[in-house]
Amino acid sequence: MGNVKENKGRVSKLVGKAAGIALTYVWPVAAGSYVAMSDVQGYNMDPTIKAAILGSPTAVNSILTAGVTSLINIENIDPILEKIDINDVWGVGRQLTKFYNKNGIYNAKQLKNKSNSWIKKSSNVLSSRTAMELKGIPCINLETTTTKRKSCVVSRSFGKRVERFQELKEAVANYCLNASEKIRSESLVAKAITVFVRTSPFQKNYGYYSNTKTIDFPIATNNSIEIIKTAVTILETIFKNDYRYQKAGVMLTGLSNANDKTNLFSSEKDEKINSLMRSIDNTNHRYGRSTLSVASAGVQKRWNMKREYSSKIDTADFYSLPTIRAN
Repeated sequence: MGNVKENKGRVSKLVGKAAGIALTYVWPVAAGSYVAMSDVQGYNMDPTIKAAILGSPTAVNSILTAGVTSLINIENIDPILEKIDINDVWGVGRQLTKFYNKNGIYNAKQLKNKSNSWIKKSSNVLSSRTAMELKGIPCINLETTTTKRKSCVVSRSFGKRVERFQELKEAVANYCLNASEKIRSESLVAKAITVFVRTSPFQKNYGYYSNTKTIDFPIATNNSIEIIKTAVTILETIFKNDYRYQKAGVMLTGLSNANDKTNLFSSEKDEKINSLMRSIDNTNHRYGRSTLSVASAGVQKRWNMKREYSSKIDTADFYSLPTIRAN
């Protein structure tokens, strides 16, 4: 058995829903080479890989063992697929199940043996790919490298309409802080920044206004202070009084690798600024966002988005964990 990261191959995935059972079945990744790994053992397959995911414990349990499970020696998996109800196949919902049943398809084997042209014509291309995966025909390559983002946008609607320039400036400064923190976390620098503002198109008593402007940085940067200064300069040119703004945002474009950027104008000051940015990021990561900020981002932030009824993030926020009290 090989390693998926070493073999740039293609993958199909069979997953059992019951009792945390998960089986990953991998088609040939190289000449005479096969891989099969169990997600139960902590190996997380790339979620973007398209696969035929099955959830029948009756069928999967019969071929699963603890740890790594291989289907390499099973020449014919039709008896397994025959035991899988069609509604347990990934991507097949209630309406599609009714349609398949109406056309005599009740299990995964029947879907596999159905004409691909009929599936594509009667359903959609995703159903066609699922059927092809069941036949052992890979539809999506395994991505061994992650691609860097080309732009970064931070935009929010305000909790209340904003009319004063100072409040709009605070919002844009906050968005710049968030955007610059994101690109620094990926070791990127931005070549240009775009700031946009707009009012609500549905307010009858006030006119509609929308504007945007882009400025290139002299040198690509991820410095929060430099980005905020440029954003405020843009905001001063596009802001108009007597309007009730509903939304604003910033977009950093022309992103590139920060490690590849060298210029003749670098100095010790740049290194000190980079060290300051790292310290700010580490502090905010440890103690929460906006623990360290800039004065232009404001303090009270009355314009902030309303989140009174937002769902708690139980899996990502320690303070959102449910509290259990025992007598």
